[in-house]
Amino acid sequence: MSLKKDIQTKGFHSEQEKIIVNLIHTAAFFESKFNQFIKQFGLSPQQYNVLRILRGQVPNAILSGELQHIMLHKTSNATGLVDKLIENGYVVREKKEDDQRKILVSITNQGLAFFSKVR
Repeated sequence: MSLKKDIQTKGFHSEQEKIIVNLIHTAAFFESKFNQFIKQFGLSPQQYNVLRILRGQVPNAILSGELQHIMLHKTSNATGLVDKLIENGYVVREKKEDDQRKILVSITNQGLAFFSKVR
């Protein structure tokens, strides 16, 4: 398998360009494989990322705004992702007691159990 053949090019203008294209190509390959893998669990990669972040916060909850900031895909709709995860029973959302405008998100036991399935 050759990078030139995979991306159908005759060559590169520099070694730096070749390295950059190779990194992008490799990242796309692994992202595609991960997407196929996580799809069997009914989750998107972005939903998995939210669960991964929340698992790292146990036993604490995280503010929804912080969650958006930590996510790998910054353009993802964190609210929509959390809504779907709530539907699946993987996370819960609650208002912060001292400031009702702030929303806390935390992973449930069912959400934690998900990770034992994906190992």
